[in-house]
Amino acid sequence: MNPIYFQLRALFQADEPHYFKLQQLSDQWLCTPKQTKRRLNMLQEQGSLHYIPGKGRGNPSKIVFTHSLKDDLDQILQQLLATNDISGILNLLDFGFPTHFFDRYYEKIQSLFGLQENASAEIKLPVIIHRPLTTIDPIKAAVYRESFILKQLGDTLVTINERKLAPAIAHHWSIENNACTWRFFLRKGVKFHHGKTLTSQDVAYTITRCMQKGANTFTQLKNIQQIELISDYEIVFHLEHSEPFFGHLLANHSCIILPEDIPFDEKKFISCGPFKLNHYGTTTVSLKAFDHYYGFRALIDEIEFFIDFTDSSKLTDYEQVQTNNIGVEFLIFNQKRDTVVNDLHFREALYHLLDNQQLLKDIGADLGSPASRYFPKESALLHKSLTKAKAALKKSTYNGETLHLGYLPMFQKAIHQSEWLQKRAEKIGISFKRIPFTFNKEFFTSSMEKNMDMVMIGDIPMSDDELSFLDFCTNGTLLLQRFLSTENQNHLQEKVTHFKFEQDTEKRWTLYQEIDRWLIDNYFLIYIIHPHKQNLVHTMLHNNPMNVAGYYDFKNVWEIPTKKK
Repeated sequence: MNPIYFQLRALFQADEPHYFKLQQLSDQWLCTPKQTKRRLNMLQEQGSLHYIPGKGRGNPSKIVFTHSLKDDLDQILQQLLATNDISGILNLLDFGFPTHFFDRYYEKIQSLFGLQENASAEIKLPVIIHRPLTTIDPIKAAVYRESFILKQLGDTLVTINERKLAPAIAHHWSIENNACTWRFFLRKGVKFHHGKTLTSQDVAYTITRCMQKGANTFTQLKNIQQIELISDYEIVFHLEHSEPFFGHLLANHSCIILPEDIPFDEKKFISCGPFKLNHYGTTTVSLKAFDHYYGFRALIDEIEFFIDFTDSSKLTDYEQVQTNNIGVEFLIFNQKRDTVVNDLHFREALYHLLDNQQLLKDIGADLGSPASRYFPKESALLHKSLTKAKAALKKSTYNGETLHLGYLPMFQKAIHQSEWLQKRAEKIGISFKRIPFTFNKEFFTSSMEKNMDMVMIGDIPMSDDELSFLDFCTNGTLLLQRFLSTENQNHLQEKVTHFKFEQDTEKRWTLYQEIDRWLIDNYFLIYIIHPHKQNLVHTMLHNNPMNVAGYYDFKNVWEIPTKKK
């Protein structure tokens, strides 16, 4: 498929001659007018169109297509279907052609998204996701789907099972010197995807990378004083202070082990997990089972993630599966801007204004359950009112200025919630301008700190409760660390340090509650709901257990259903 030609056909869909200015087409193709002329001449040489340049400055040029749009689409769809080119079909759908051109092909297109089994009996699972991936660099990934995919591609030294450390790359470990020394013994014969055998040098390289400034785990791993390589299969971490929780930190997705012999390249991702990266594109990402994985080989041979399929509701082999109380959504205030959100009374006004019970009643009770704490099991119903919001606002220094409210436009519910908050704020005289942002563009840039006064966003736990909350508080990519003032960051770090260094599990839980209460009582953030999540799931996964965030661990998927006749 020639994407240049079909991008042109999407712009000029009628079959009659088209008149245009060269700059108009240059803007569409994101190239110079000179390159645009070359492309048009190339398409003319290929017999796709007739191109008549405009004579004189400012006069329009003319295009006459050789074939009708229907014939062009019929021909390319037949070619793509004949070769089972799902990526090509997705690209074609993305151009925005009228859907009626695809009506008679939908049944065949749907069949490509079913469970694939080729002549070699290899099983290929299609998975539908609704946004492009941001990054799969372990020390940068901060969104749940990316961390989930990383866990399919790589393994950490240890993992966590029911709040306790369990073996992974390390088959055994010892804690010495009052938890100031952690000694790990590595499995022998663990292979990376490119064939190299994993050794302690790779572990040291990985953790050193995780300790660098700017990494997600920079703050978490500050206690490491020295990494000592005893042998190829024994490594020791010397800590400055006793840290009984240290092993849990090494189970973070950021610490999946990478090879030290090649520079890191996320487009050619190499680790030692049950799947290896096969393709990383803008519309598709595919993983293939790694035959030399040290654990059990995955039953699925290939997983292909398709991004933003236009009409997924027509896919017969998929069904919507709801998972309740997935993480928490909240409103967080940006203390880095010199605005009224630094006024405690103003934040208190927003706290009472954001009545989550009323929000669910107004825009849909099926969105989730009311949240008052980070974890659903800790949340309770709160009684808020506009009267309390007005009283707090009166004490504040708010003077009618318009404040910027960030929201994620890719989610319909996020649009509705931000609109609801904007209208409710107007009732007590607060003016908001809603600012859309995306994970792929603005979120990972400084524009969040520069342009947003507050943001509606969510957090999905990536691991067990303790590590998830610790990551929420200390991950430098997440907004809590980015939006707190330097003074409050330092205060939070003191509290987190006490949490990490506490040996007793129950006492750590008490410290979690103290940290969460500090965030709530100071209105640094306002919890909104524990959302219910809808996933489009292939029927082959139906009888396999999901994790707490509504995802399947593909290496453990075992049941392949009988194909429908």
